Parts: sequence; C-alpha cells; structure tokens
Amino acid sequence: MSNSSSLNEFLLLVFVDTRQLQFMHFLLFLGIYLAALLANSLIITAVACDHRLHTPMYFFLLNLSLLDLGTISTIVPKSMANSLWDTRSISYSGCVAQVFLFLFLLSAEYFLLTVMAYDRFVAICKPLHYGTIMGSRACAKMAAAAWASGFLYAALHTGNTFSIPLCQGNILEQFFCEVTQILKLSCSDAYLREVGLIVVSACLGFGCFIFIVLSYVQIFTAVLRIPSEQGRHKAFSMCLPHLAVVSLFVSTLMFTYLKPPSISSPALDMVVSFLYAVLPPAVNPLIYSMRNKELKDALRKLVSGVTSNSILPQPRRKGVRVICLGTFGVVTERVGVGKHGFLAVRRPVFCLSKTIAEVHGLTYDKAHAPGHKLSEPLKHARIALDISVPRKTVEACIEETMRLFSHCLETGGPECVSSLPNGNWSEYLSLSCFGL
Repeated sequence: MSNSSSLNEFLLLVFVDTRQLQFMHFLLFLGIYLAALLANSLIITAVACDHRLHTPMYFFLLNLSLLDLGTISTIVPKSMANSLWDTRSISYSGCVAQVFLFLFLLSAEYFLLTVMAYDRFVAICKPLHYGTIMGSRACAKMAAAAWASGFLYAALHTGNTFSIPLCQGNILEQFFCEVTQILKLSCSDAYLREVGLIVVSACLGFGCFIFIVLSYVQIFTAVLRIPSEQGRHKAFSMCLPHLAVVSLFVSTLMFTYLKPPSISSPALDMVVSFLYAVLPPAVNPLIYSMRNKELKDALRKLVSGVTSNSILPQPRRKGVRVICLGTFGVVTERVGVGKHGFLAVRRPVFCLSKTIAEVHGLTYDKAHAPGHKLSEPLKHARIALDISVPRKTVEACIEETMRLFSHCLETGGPECVSSLPNGNWSEYLSLSCFGL
C-alpha cells in the first residue's frame, strides 16, 4: 500500500498505442495548439492596438483569450511531448501544477463568462447607464474578481485533493491530471471532504449558470420589444457569440461530470475531456470574430500590416468619447454671410455610438462624429476643457441628447427619427446643440 507522499510520478492514459498513430496524434495536437495560439494572440493584439476596440466587451474578450491561451498551454504541450517521446509519465509536482493551473484558468473563465453576460445585459437593457455602470474601473474590478476567484478556488481544490492519501496505485485514466481521476486512487472514505468541496463548487457554478440564464431572459425580452428588425438583428448579433461560447463550455462540462456511470469508459472520458479542455480555446476566437465586423476589420488590418488610425495613432480632431454611448466634440462649418462672404462657425455635437443607433433603429451619420479622445467616466468639466467650450453648453447638449434618446426609446426609434429634420438623428443633435 502506498500513499501520496511516496509517489514520484503518475501514468497518464494515451490516445493510441502504435508509434505511427502517436506521431499523428502529435501532429493533430500541434496543429490545434498553434491555431489556438495564433488566433488568441491576434485577438489580444488587435484589442490592445485598436482604439476602437477599447470598450468593456472587448476588454473582457481580451481576458477570455488570455485564459484560453493558458488553459490549452497547460494540457496540450505535455500530451504532445508524451506522444512524441512515447512515454506516459508525469511527475508528481508536474501533476500538482497541472491540476492547479487547469482549475484556476477554467474556473476563472467561467466567472468571466458570467461577468460578460452581465455586460451584455447592461448594454442591451440599460444603454443610457452603460458608461456609468461599466466604467473602466468597474470593468477592471470585475475582471480582477474573476481571476482572483479562480485562483482561490484552484488553491483550495488542489490543496485538498493532494492532501488525501492515495492507495490505489498511480495510473490515471485520462490524458492529463484530472481531479476526478486522482480521487479514484484515494483510500476508502478519505475522499469525502473533497466530495463536499465539489458539491459546494457545483452549487456556485449552478448559481452562475442561473445568473447567465436570467440575464439572457431579460436581454431577449428587451430585444423583442425593439420595433426595428435591423435593431433586433444587431442586438442578437451582439449576444449570440457569447451565448455560443457559454453553451459550448457548460454543455461539455455538464456531460463530463453528470453523465451516467453506465455509459462511462476511458475512451469516452478522453473524448469528452478533449471537447471541454482543448476544443473551446481553439474555436472561441472563431466564434467571436465570425459575425463581428469591427473585430474582423481590426484583425484584417493587423494581419495585412496596414497602418491606419486604428493601429498607429494619427492626429485627429478633438473629441471626447463616452464609452459605448457616444462622442462629444466640435465641428466647424462654413455659414454664408452676404452674397460672397462666409463665416466659420464651431458648434458642439454629441453623436450616439453606431451600435446604439443601429440597435434602436436610428439613422447614423458618421460624418458628424468627431475624432475620439478617450475620457472615462463622463466629466463635464473635463470635456469642456478639452474642446474649449463652456461647461454649461456641454451639460445642456448632452442633457438634450439624452432626453431625446429616452423619448425615442419609449415611443419607438424609427417613428421618432422620421419626424426629425431629414429623418437624421445626428443632424438633429447638431441643430439641437447649436441652438442651446
């Protein structure tokens, strides 16, 4: 009889036995790993370099890509090395590290997906308060909470798992170190405290799942109330990638740990573990970029090496962007004076963001939108100083814009816009602010 203190290594399960198939397994995992590494690195670089993607949604997407990179790097390289060198072993300390990192990254990703569901809920259901609720500090705190919660969960789980005496050998029926497989090696009744921790973890995970479901119930209820078909389509396109990632993540985990023992087998366990541990980090970037025009444009420019305002900062007109709400700035127009003269007039403009305009079926004229100078949160004095207009003008202009926008949301976007000058939202904002 042996215990965990006398174990020097564990033996992992291999996908195939023959040498030729092991080499094919190495090449398959190498292709998947390189694809995941490239795709997630491109998303991280694009979000970091493109100022148009400096919004809460893409900030959380950047964190998700970092977690995906860590998750697949924790498991796949060791499996590739074992196939290449025709071995099954992993050291005891290596197994401890793999369990800790995998639990840390996987749980942090689940908590982050919960935060991302809340972000989508605020963006769709409370667009006017989005900049206030999802400010830069709030987003940083939410992301930090997800990472910290994952770290704490992994530390407790890993410490508890490897403190249990192991009496059933050192062979794990999995291609990486997994908690459930390690518990099968424990002495009788010694694993009960770890089972209790698993039950608590399951309750916490179920709570997050309920939160995500309730968020999407309210999101879909709000989307179905949008009168514009284009607006509904835009709102759904904002939420479907996240919903697809959550569905893939939760469904594979649930099948792995809740499947009946009667259909359980080492081969099936390996396939299902591959689906939740290896596949999501590789396909998540594809899911998020498939229907996201902004992200695809940023990736295209990044890959092609084209320098533009989104990659290298260039001089642009002054303006202050309220994250995911709109841009406040000043436009200069020529006003005729007499028969041949003209006068350059500077007037303040507050333009709603393109996303909000499209979701609520409002006409968007990007020609009126000034350049972006990031400023978060919204501070009237700072805006007034940056664009050299009186603070009262700034407050009145934004207040008038918000009043009109609230009215349009209550009465229906398209009907409201059709009654504006030329049916154009941005033109009304310009005229409205100019008259204040």
